[in-house]
Amino acid sequence: MTFFRLLHYVLLLILQVSQMVRQVLNEDRLCITLGGDHAIGIGTIHGFTQMYSESCLLWIDAHADINTMKNSVSGNMHGMPVAFNLPELQAHFAPKKTKWLQPKLRPERIAYIGLRDVDSPERQIMDELGIASFSMREIDVMGIRQVRNDS
Repeated sequence: MTFFRLLHYVLLLILQVSQMVRQVLNEDRLCITLGGDHAIGIGTIHGFTQMYSESCLLWIDAHADINTMKNSVSGNMHGMPVAFNLPELQAHFAPKKTKWLQPKLRPERIAYIGLRDVDSPERQIMDELGIASFSMREIDVMGIRQVRNDS
């Protein structure tokens, strides 16, 4: 199979996750998604932000996962969940394949905690969009309570 054929299936799964998240939230239930690949985060974030436009994202991870299809060295979608959901980065994705994806996440409503391995293009995006981030070193120096408060 070619990458683009696989892309179709991954995007279909992401759409289904988004729809399930919205259904659970629409029923006023607690929504928790668990998965083996970070790509599931694309649909999770999308579902939440479609229901709640003022959603905040607290990303606790060693990686920022804000690569795009244009800047990713590996091309793996598991490094792109946050980017897929930012309107500012929509032009970096295949518009025909992601037409259903209407990103609503706002950069000022994102904070990263625990970063230790950020690609240069990711750092550039975070800096340009003014996204708050705290590395493991900053957590050690500031303490988790202060990082939480600043997030």
